[in-house]
Amino acid sequence: YIAWGIPSEKMAVIENTIAPAAPGDTTPPAPDGLLRLGFFGQITPLKGISVLLAAAAHLHHEDAPISFDIHGDYSSQQPEFQAEFRAMLAEAGPNVRFHGPYDNQRVDPLMRGCDAIVVPSIWWENSPVVIQEALRNRRPVICSDIGGMAEKIRPGEDGFHFRMGNALALATLLRGFAADPGQLSALQATMRRPPSTEEVVAAHAALYEQASGAFL
Repeated sequence: YIAWGIPSEKMAVIENTIAPAAPGDTTPPAPDGLLRLGFFGQITPLKGISVLLAAAAHLHHEDAPISFDIHGDYSSQQPEFQAEFRAMLAEAGPNVRFHGPYDNQRVDPLMRGCDAIVVPSIWWENSPVVIQEALRNRRPVICSDIGGMAEKIRPGEDGFHFRMGNALALATLLRGFAADPGQLSALQATMRRPPSTEEVVAAHAALYEQASGAFL
């Protein structure tokens, strides 16, 4: 909007609020030679699941020590996409496990079993809740380099970007993390935390007070 011409002083960005993490240990799993990646959310073409599965297939052919756990639902999608998803899933190799729909109340313990969360959407997104869920569980995010994903994840601090829609770029990035997992664990020192509900409410209240004062 600023690039479009709206004065920057008229712009304010306030993060969505999100519930606190469920009780439990958010310490990353101890390194054991296997890089565990998670996908969470709706399984649709725009969410980039085909990019993830293509990257997994590349890594499977290399026998890379990387596993993928896919949590989500595709039952409401077009029959053609459902068939395509099942076919790609079959080609991706045994290190890809599809778990189906999940209760959002279980997302925290599920994410804590991963080393990182992959968000491979091929559309621009706005403010993906899955990114905040990952950050509140202290899990780095590996995401497409466009839109709200690129804005929310600071490369080398909260996670890493890869070229949107490029399965080879994703596979290359993941291969590097498998060889040097310290790149991900180092982010524990710099990863941001989602603001608390109290902080979000206070930001809204301050903005309303500022706006109302301008008309007095």
